[in-house]
Amino acid sequence: MDYEEVVEEEFQVDSTASYGQHLIDTQVSTSPNATQDLHLVPNSPSKNSNYPESPSKQSVQPVSNDDTKKPPSIAKDLSAFTAYLVDLLVQIPMLSEDQLAHWMKYKLKPLCVVDSHNFLFIQALLKQLSNEWHDGIHIGFPINRILEELQTLAASNQEAQMLSDIVKYSDDLPLDVVTSLISIHALGKPTAGDIIKLHRAYKGLTPPPVELLRSFTIMNALIADCFIPGRSNNYRQEKLWLLAYASATIVSSPDPTIVDTKAVIPLYEQLEAFDGVLIRVTSMAQMQDQLVKFFSAIDEPVLSMGLLHWIKQRLFDPDFYEWISFTLGDAPPIFYILDEMAIRNPEQRSHVFSVWKMLFEHEYQKITPLVAIQFRERFLDHFILLIKTGFVLPIFTYLTSNAHQIDDSLLLYFLNTLLSQIDTPHDPTHIWMIIDLLDHISSTSQHDQTAIQQFLEHAIKLDILPDEQLSKAKEILECL
Repeated sequence: MDYEEVVEEEFQVDSTASYGQHLIDTQVSTSPNATQDLHLVPNSPSKNSNYPESPSKQSVQPVSNDDTKKPPSIAKDLSAFTAYLVDLLVQIPMLSEDQLAHWMKYKLKPLCVVDSHNFLFIQALLKQLSNEWHDGIHIGFPINRILEELQTLAASNQEAQMLSDIVKYSDDLPLDVVTSLISIHALGKPTAGDIIKLHRAYKGLTPPPVELLRSFTIMNALIADCFIPGRSNNYRQEKLWLLAYASATIVSSPDPTIVDTKAVIPLYEQLEAFDGVLIRVTSMAQMQDQLVKFFSAIDEPVLSMGLLHWIKQRLFDPDFYEWISFTLGDAPPIFYILDEMAIRNPEQRSHVFSVWKMLFEHEYQKITPLVAIQFRERFLDHFILLIKTGFVLPIFTYLTSNAHQIDDSLLLYFLNTLLSQIDTPHDPTHIWMIIDLLDHISSTSQHDQTAIQQFLEHAIKLDILPDEQLSKAKEILECL
């Protein structure tokens, strides 16, 4: 069955328009005590704790996409545009990773595509903000993430040309570096020549700015090339060194030539040792003996992302694991690793979710339909764990978008299990997410309805929903 992928819409600018460690010995806890309040977004879990930190009572509300106010144009009303933009930018520090993607799609991008004047001004402003420093800290660096996302507005699938336009006028970048970066952007992977050129440049006395290596496309390409099973050992050390340099180099002043590289060699040695571990692990069973090393790797972001990529490549390799073994009841070690990643690393939750989606959507051979349902119920348990960490909106968006293809029993299992493990939500946005998903289920007659009934009664009693949503909640309750 083909599931719908919830993708970010592409916007075009028309320039002519009017413009855990505890998992070694035990299963992941799915008890109500793990993290109980659906509408709260927790802080980053402690690196040394067994369980996620309790979320603070200060919640960050999801970014709504139902704002009917039309974004202003800088060419027509400068003051309105400025006020609108400032209002958007002050939201950034309060957004979680998944909320940031939603904010860019429904808030920033619509403002950019009003006309080319908006787009150019916003890019120029964000570029300036990305260069901001305070007390030796590059506080503007996270803005680069938004700038990269906005590049897709100018011309989809032409990132390489954009990069070329940006760097070809720089007298400070060697031509070898420019051509290598453009090549990686265009192909999505580095060639041997690219690796050699970049390694030589960054090993030199005046290395190029490390921010160029930290581009999402470049880092993703390097990680994918290093952590793919059966990959070639050609220039392995050079690739691992570039990853270490990009991850561990500290730029402590606006001058990009002044860098601290003391942590590069220790991280390179970690990468090399961990790569050796992955090479030796050739089956799921062998992972059990290496769990301590895997959990230790999760604390280092580049190692964790490398491990995640390696896991995705191994999931459906029959020589690595036969999924018929899953029917015996024991969860594969990969499950423990993915859960621990979600708990410890908030910025990787979207990547972890992509793996659970792969598992949920896969058509498993040699098993009965009933067993396939049981498989997916267990995957939904991990969806729920992600929700407990604060990763709420993408999961509900995915399930609602694909509800017509998902067995009703699975959706009911998900909602019953979730509602029995969390505090009853009080936020109208999250309440409506649940009601909306319920509305996509054709029948609940053959399933336990207690948790759902109590939730609906609670939602109606709160009397905080708009009339249309309140009517829908009453309608569903009457049908139970």
